[in-house]
Amino acid sequence: KTYMERRVIGGEVERDAMTMDELICHTLKALHSTIQDGDLNERNCSVAVVGKGQPFTILEGDSLAPFVATVLAEDEEEDAGDDAMVE
Repeated sequence: KTYMERRVIGGEVERDAMTMDELICHTLKALHSTIQDGDLNERNCSVAVVGKGQPFTILEGDSLAPFVATVLAEDEEEDAGDDAMVE
């Protein structure tokens, strides 16, 4: 299963309770899980935000950088936790 199938659609995450920032981070985590060469950064992706009563917005570059940093930091914490469990 994909990241979105496991976490968001599968019910691990309460979709209705998520903030826009959390939704953006989940989107970036899903993208990050598909990258085969290189790494996720604000230069190789963009996120479009579309919602009822909300203007269409594209996040890229500097506006996307804080979200990418959050996702990468969370992934590093998860990896460190996984390594600790193996030892």
